[in-house]
Parts: sequence; C-alpha cells; structure tokens
Amino acid sequence: METQNEVGSSLMDVKGVSALTGLSIGTIYHWVSQKRIPIVRFSARCVRFRRSDIDKWIASRVVAPIEEGRFVRDRDGQRRSTRKQSSCNE
Repeated sequence: METQNEVGSSLMDVKGVSALTGLSIGTIYHWVSQKRIPIVRFSARCVRFRRSDIDKWIASRVVAPIEEGRFVRDRDGQRRSTRKQSSCNE
C-alpha cells in the first residue's frame, strides 16, 4: 500500500500534465470536463492526476501505423487507399 508521501509525490497538477503531454492547459481542463482523461477529484474545483494513470492513458492511445496498400476510412466514411498517390510530375 502506498503511504501518504508516495501518493502525494505521484500526483500532478494540470501544469504537470501539460508539460508531460504537450497539450495545452485549456485542452486538459476541457477533457477533464468531458471525462476523457483520468483524474483524482478532491473537490468541484480541485483535480489532480496520478502519474501512473496518465502513463497508462497515454499508452492506450498509441496507434500502430497502417501497412501500405491497405484501405482506411476518412472522416466522411469514404474508403481510401493508404498508398501514395502518384502525380503527373513524377
């Protein structure tokens, strides 16, 4: 079991998460309001982030590259190839 000092040292504030992720502070607050990022809530206005939770959250968002020649769907749901398009100038 973690002691109080270990728990306190593993908690980060919004600035710490911003520095770790490269996300803006505003984005982090927005994602907190949407429950898109794991938090520890002490009160309505006081939130902290466990470093271990943030590390797992980041790891869960790693996307493997798509193999060349495969098809993906774009935002409009249209199927498109991942192959590079040849141009007339080549």
